[in-house]
Amino acid sequence: MRATHLLIPNHIEPDGGENCCICGCPTGAALKGRDYFGDTFRDYREMQDRLSPYICSMCALSLKDVPGGVVTYLDGTSKTPRSEKRGLGWRFFSWVLEEGKAPIGATKAHCKELRDVMAHPPVEKKFAIIIADSGQKQLIYRLDAQFILSESTPYLVQFETEQVLINTEFWKLLGIADRIASVVGKMRVLEPANYLFLQKCMDTYGESFAEDYQYFTQRAETAAARLCGFLALADKES
Repeated sequence: MRATHLLIPNHIEPDGGENCCICGCPTGAALKGRDYFGDTFRDYREMQDRLSPYICSMCALSLKDVPGGVVTYLDGTSKTPRSEKRGLGWRFFSWVLEEGKAPIGATKAHCKELRDVMAHPPVEKKFAIIIADSGQKQLIYRLDAQFILSESTPYLVQFETEQVLINTEFWKLLGIADRIASVVGKMRVLEPANYLFLQKCMDTYGESFAEDYQYFTQRAETAAARLCGFLALADKES
């Protein structure tokens, strides 16, 4: 089951004997994929049934605008479109999707709230966390709905076009990223290792931080480190 099926609480897709080209789940023959894919669509590797011309209503919905035009954020605030003709596309926001609940959005300004959700994900319910940075690509259909039995169970988060395993190593990387951000600034967390940054960090945290700094910079090209760079909070922000 793809994360798209969490977009409408308690939605039941009609089974018309056809499969959705994206998620592969049963659907009717009401919607054609060609009517929803843009001219630049190239994500054929994400499709579970490439030969099917049909698309389910939930995968189709994920390629269009947010129904009703209002995005509710993790902090309780909301955003409405500038006009009735210009809706708010799913791809412009990060999302926390949970079985039985309405989608909750987020932006780069909600890193603290996203981190809180990631540290305490829904347990014994299907959920998905999708984090967008550029807003240029559709992301929701790329991730399967997750299901865990305890908060300590590793799970996947979609970050742009990559999937990141949220486990103890990720939280270690994020803690290091926070400390680097507090010294040199969030925008420079993912810069290649250099002695000046290391010296500034050791001036703040002591010489023992050299090992942590090396641990992070050796992994700076991984999807996990890039997500840490996105979510990092300096001391004054946490």
